[in-house]
Amino acid sequence: MTTHSYRSASDIYSSTIGGQLMVNRLSHGLFTQLQTHRHYSSEEEQLLDGVVKNKNPEPPKSPKQIEEDNLQPLTAEEMLLKEITKCISLPSLDAILTEQTLLMFNFRVLSETLAHLLVVLKIKNQLLLYSKEYSSILVKLSDKFIEELSTLKAPSTANAALPIGIRKASPSEADLIHSVRVLHIFSQLPSFNPGGDRVGLLNMSTFFRIQILPQLRTLRTAEYHDVVVDLVAAFGKLFALAQRQEQEALETAIRLEIAAYEQTLNINNNISNNNNSQRPVKNGNASSAQPLSHLPEELVQRARAVALMNGSGGVGISNPFGAVVGSSSSVSSSQSSLIGDEQLLRAACQVVLPHVPKLSSRNLGKLAQALAASNFLDFPLMSAIAATIQTRLPSPGLSLGNLLNSFCRLEIGCAPLCEAIASQLLRNPRAISACSLRELADIIHGFGRAKFFHAEFLSVASGFIQRRLDEATPKQLAQIAWTYAQFKVEDEDLFLALCSRALVGLDTAAPPQIASLLGACAKVGFVFPQLYDTAAVALADKADTCQAQTLAGALKALAARQAFNADLMAAAEKRALFLLRDPLTSPKLLFQNVAELAWAFSLTDAEGLEGYHPPAELYDALAAAAAGPEKIVDLRNGMLIAEAFAAVGRKDEAVFGRLEKTLEDWLPDCGPHYLCRILRSFTLSGYPVSERFWLRCLDVVSLHWSRFAYSNELRAVAAAAIHDNPATAKYAANHPVLSEIPPRGLPTYPRDRKGEGEGDGVPVYDTGSEPLWPPAALEEAGLTSKIVVARAAEILVAADDAYFAETGSSGNSGAAVNV
Repeated sequence: MTTHSYRSASDIYSSTIGGQLMVNRLSHGLFTQLQTHRHYSSEEEQLLDGVVKNKNPEPPKSPKQIEEDNLQPLTAEEMLLKEITKCISLPSLDAILTEQTLLMFNFRVLSETLAHLLVVLKIKNQLLLYSKEYSSILVKLSDKFIEELSTLKAPSTANAALPIGIRKASPSEADLIHSVRVLHIFSQLPSFNPGGDRVGLLNMSTFFRIQILPQLRTLRTAEYHDVVVDLVAAFGKLFALAQRQEQEALETAIRLEIAAYEQTLNINNNISNNNNSQRPVKNGNASSAQPLSHLPEELVQRARAVALMNGSGGVGISNPFGAVVGSSSSVSSSQSSLIGDEQLLRAACQVVLPHVPKLSSRNLGKLAQALAASNFLDFPLMSAIAATIQTRLPSPGLSLGNLLNSFCRLEIGCAPLCEAIASQLLRNPRAISACSLRELADIIHGFGRAKFFHAEFLSVASGFIQRRLDEATPKQLAQIAWTYAQFKVEDEDLFLALCSRALVGLDTAAPPQIASLLGACAKVGFVFPQLYDTAAVALADKADTCQAQTLAGALKALAARQAFNADLMAAAEKRALFLLRDPLTSPKLLFQNVAELAWAFSLTDAEGLEGYHPPAELYDALAAAAAGPEKIVDLRNGMLIAEAFAAVGRKDEAVFGRLEKTLEDWLPDCGPHYLCRILRSFTLSGYPVSERFWLRCLDVVSLHWSRFAYSNELRAVAAAAIHDNPATAKYAANHPVLSEIPPRGLPTYPRDRKGEGEGDGVPVYDTGSEPLWPPAALEEAGLTSKIVVARAAEILVAADDAYFAETGSSGNSGAAVNV
C-alpha cells in the first residue's frame, strides 16, 4: 500500500511503530474505555440527530420527478451508499467494507457511512460496542480517512507556474466540508480515536491547522464558520478521550508493576519463612491492605506522577516512566492544563470571532463547551458569545445551564449574562413555564456555580420546581438542593419536597448525587431522618465506587446528624483505606477530604456506634495523609482534623506538629469560635505544644477577649482549655490573659437538657444563659422538619465540651458540628 505524506507526518504508520496501530486502538479505545461507556443523554441524541438528519430538507418531489429519478441509472457511489444504508447490523456492515469496496470511498461516502453507523448503534443494543465487528469497522474507516486526507493538501505556490494539463487541482469545497464532517462524526462515536493515540491525534490536528483551516476560510459558502465550529468541537472531544485513554494505560502499567513487585515480595517472604505455599497475586485494589512504605520510593514517585497527570502531562511532571520525576509541590485536583492543540484553537477562534452574531445558538453553545472542555480561554470570543446570547433571550435555542457551566469552567465572570437570564425569565412568565424541569435545574445549577444570587428568581423557581417534581431525576434534585444550599436559602417547603421525592429511587442514584443532596440538607440545617436512613443504606452498597470527595462529603453530612449504621461505616472504612493507601489515588486526595473523613469516623468512635469501631490502622492512614507535605492545609480543615484526633484521644506528633506550624500564622485572624475550637483540640489531645505556639494563642485570646463577651459558653470553653493545658503552667504562668479569663474552679451547675431535676441525665454547662436545643433533641422537641440554625447547635456543643473538660471527662463528645 502506498504511504502518503500525511500518514508519514502522523507517525501512525511509521516504521518505528509498524503494525501497532490496531493494538493501540484496541487497547486504548475499545476494551478499556468501553467498560465505562455511558448511554447518550437527550442532548447528545439531538446532536447526533443533527448529524444524521438533513437540516434543510429538500421540498417534496412530484410523482413525475420521482418516476424520472427511478428511471435514471444510479452511479457507482450511489449504489454503494444504497447498499450501506440497507445494513441494519454491524456484521452486515462489516462484510460490505472489503478492500475492493473501500477503494470507492471518498469523503462523502465516509461521512454517510459513519452517520449510518450512528443510527445502527442508537437502534441496536449498546452491547454492540463490545463486538469485534465494531472495532473492525472503525479501524477500516479511520484508515481510509487518513489515506484520503493526503488528497486535501493545498497546492504549493510553484504549482501555479506549471502547465494547466499537469497542474494539481485544489481540493473541492465538498471534500473540505465532508472531511470536517467525518472527523465530527468520529468524535460522536463512543471510545474511538481515529488518530490512534494522543500523539497521532496531535499530528492530525496539525495537518488540519496547516492544510484544511486556511482553505476553509476561502470557501464561497457563507456557512464556513459553522464548519470551523464543528472542527473545534470534534478535536475537543477527541483530545479529551485521548487524554483519558493515555491516563488509563499508564495507570494500568503502574498497577501491573506494583502487582509484580508484591508477588516477588511475597515469594521472597515465603522462601525466607520456609513456606512453600504461595499467596495469590494482589490485584489493583489489594494495595490498600498495607501502607505505601512497602513499595520502593522510585515506584511510589512514578505512581504519584501518573496520578497527577492532566492534559499535557501534569504540573511539574515530565515523563512518568523516565528519569525525571515530578516535583513534590502540591497539585490540586482543580488545577488543569490545556487539552488539545493550542495553535489550532487560537487560529479557529480568530476565524470564528467576526462571525459570532451569525452563528446559530446551538453552534454558540457547542463552541463554548468545546473551549471549556479544552481549558482554552479566549476572552474576546467568550464575551461575544455571552453578548449574542443575551440578545436572543428568553428563548435562545440552547441549554443555558451548559453555557453557564462553560463560563464557570473557564473561570470567567458571567454575572451580566445571569442577570439577563433571570430578568427575562421573570419578565415573561410563559418563558419560565415553558422550561422543562431539566432546563430550569441546569440554569439554577449554573447560577450556583457562577455564584450569582437572585432571590426573586429562586423564590419563583421554587414554586415551579415543587409542581414539577414528579419528573425529576436524582441528578436534578441534587443540582437544585446544592444551589439553594450554596446561597443558604432556607426554603423548608422546597427541601421537604426535594427530600420526599428523593426517597423514590434513591437506591438508583449515583453516590455523588446522594452526597450532594445530603450535604445541601446539612448546610441549611434541614432535618429529614427518612432521607438519612435511606441514603445510609444506599451508600453502604455503593461505597466501593465512591471517590474521596463523595465519600468524605456524604459521611460528614451523615455525621452531623449521627445517621450512621454499622454496615455503612464498615464499607466506608474499607474504601477509605484503599483511597488513602493506593499510590494512584492518595496523591489526588485534598486535605479537606482527609479532614472530613477523620471527623466523620471520630464522631462514630465518640458516639459508640453499636457493631462498629474504627480500627487504629484507619487513624494511622489518616494521620499519614494529613501529615504529608504535598497537602495544602487551610484553617477550617486544619481545625477540623485537630478536633477529630482530639475526640478519639490521639496526639500524633506529625499531624499536630504540622497543624501547629500552619495555624500559628492564622491565629490573629481567627474569631472567638475558631479560637475556642483550636484551644480545646490541642488541650484535649494531650499534644505537648511548643512555647512559641501556646504564647501566640494566649496573646491572641488576650487581644480579642472583649469579642468573647457575646457568649458565656465560649468564654467558659476558652478558660477551661487554657487552664487545663500543661503548657500554661510551663510557659505562661504570669501571662496577662490569666487575669482576664475566669479562674479555675468556677462553680458549675449541671442539669439535664430539659432544665428539670429529673431528665435524660445528660448535663450541660449552665452559665445562666437561656438553654439551647442540641441536634439530638430536635426530634423530641417536634422540630424534625424545621430549619435548624447551625450556629446555635455549635454553641451548645461547645457548652457540653466545656463541662466535660472541667469535670475531667474523656472529652469524647468533643467532635463539634462543622460550620
